Amino acid sequence: MRKAALMWVWVGVSAAAPAATSGQTANGSVSATAVVEANLTVTLASDLDFGVITPGAAASVLPGGPPAGGQTLGALQVDHNSDVMVSAVVPAALLHTVSGNALPVSFSCGYSTSATGALLGSASACDALGAIAHPDDGSPATTYLQVGGSIAGTDTSGAMPGTYTANVTFTLTAVF
Repeated sequence: MRKAALMWVWVGVSAAAPAATSGQTANGSVSATAVVEANLTVTLASDLDFGVITPGAAASVLPGGPPAGGQTLGALQVDHNSDVMVSAVVPAALLHTVSGNALPVSFSCGYSTSATGALLGSASACDALGAIAHPDDGSPATTYLQVGGSIAGTDTSGAMPGTYTANVTFTLTAVF
């Protein structure tokens, strides 16, 4: 009888054990973000030089055209991988380095694929330039910002001899 009782107890315990159950399931997600910076480098390619001007003569160096002998077209090399907004502070005159006398000048600018080559579009006032466009593929690109200008002959006729200078200051901002 003892054997039967032990069997019975074992079977009873086995029947009372909980059945296997499946666990709860839940899902979650994590957002992943990366910001790739814009690459924007500006390097002086050449300064604008009107050359030696005879009193009463005009001088012009135009973006997109070849400069005359003794003249140099101003140019900035812009390396970028996004669109670039350009703004400029443009002086109304070059100033004599000794006396400070003013020599009126009008500046014009344009974009090109080379420092002295044909323009991508037309020249405009340097403070009215549009953005430098870039394809939306992030590839590196080089664009040249050409700077030229004109000095009227009537302004050189009574000008004091000597060197006249000024800075055209550009601010370039990558847009992405």
